[in-house]
Amino acid sequence: GNELKEYFDLMNRIAVGYHQTKNDAERRELAGMFLNMYAHAVDQGVAAGSCLGNFTHYGYSFRGFYTAYFLMKDVLRQAGKLADAEQAMLWYAITNEIYVKPTQNGIDMDSFNTQTTGRIASILMMEDTPEKMRYLRSFRRWIDWGCRPADGLRGSFKVDGAAFHHCNNYPAYAVGGLNGATHMIYLLSGTQFAVSPLAHRTVKDALLAMRFYCNTLYFPLAMSGRHPDGKGRLIPLHYAQMAFAGSPDGKQPIDAEMAGAFLRLMAASRGEAPEEYMPASAGSREKLMKKELEAAGFAPEPDPQGNLALGYGCVSVQRRDNWSAVVRGHSRYLWAAEHYLGCNLFGRYLAHGSLQVMTAPQGQPVTPLSSGWQEAGFDWGRVPGTTAVHLPVEQ
Repeated sequence: GNELKEYFDLMNRIAVGYHQTKNDAERRELAGMFLNMYAHAVDQGVAAGSCLGNFTHYGYSFRGFYTAYFLMKDVLRQAGKLADAEQAMLWYAITNEIYVKPTQNGIDMDSFNTQTTGRIASILMMEDTPEKMRYLRSFRRWIDWGCRPADGLRGSFKVDGAAFHHCNNYPAYAVGGLNGATHMIYLLSGTQFAVSPLAHRTVKDALLAMRFYCNTLYFPLAMSGRHPDGKGRLIPLHYAQMAFAGSPDGKQPIDAEMAGAFLRLMAASRGEAPEEYMPASAGSREKLMKKELEAAGFAPEPDPQGNLALGYGCVSVQRRDNWSAVVRGHSRYLWAAEHYLGCNLFGRYLAHGSLQVMTAPQGQPVTPLSSGWQEAGFDWGRVPGTTAVHLPVEQ
């Protein structure tokens, strides 16, 4: 997986470089490099019909593959390779799955995270034909049903704003899923393929809820799944993309609510680099969108106030001024803690009624550290607010 990722990421950098340079000699050299790498990939089995020995989860390692091929569509066409490249993309993205008519709302968060870009790139890669139009209409239906409020423990988005993965509200996975969902809503907005108002509104509500239970950017510990390390954060770019996708009813070209939320979060992020699962260009796109919204007269929203009861998360969040208090429980439906080998060995009681207060001196962004929490020296047997067994760390 890692070897493939590095290979395709290099192809993607070459493809981006090809489009950024105006020098003809450089373009010829980059096109040659790309075609050599393409030929080697095909020789090693990256082609339609090949499973490379494992055909379950190529999502993470294949990200650069789809965007690189798509960006070099003209180069591949001129080399007589376009049809084969298109078939390989359709194959690895399992794009034909979108032809299956959905029967219930929602799709898995991982599908948003790892399949949306590959599928839309493999469709847009095609030459303009009635078949391409059929693919686009089916893709729109797949995204639309996927964004609608899902029942029970299904992913991804809930009527109360929860974002589900592994059968619980899980912001660490939601940011990856929202990367795909917001990207596609933004991409399709203003066209005949725009998602329905219900789908659009559902994703918007999930983002509004996230910026309420996060303070300012950071997830509460009790919502951090198997990584309660105080590092998990929301991504401002998602709010910007939804702002520029317009209002859910399609009447406003810019969604003022999302614009205000984005500008407040950007002020808190202070231009820090995006998370590792975001494209390297995300930081510069955030800055460009910020500039555009400010020029159009939009201003940051005030800190959210009031109470959020998240039924699909066993969570209550109270906010006043710039502070938040987060209480988390569990139920017969929603697990208390998630553990993998070597992950979250101590955080088993974070959903036993834990209370986390997040705040900072006025005018400063709220972080776990500004709220008095750091992992070093923290007694995991005495999580504030919980009634729990107290064991020495080594037990």
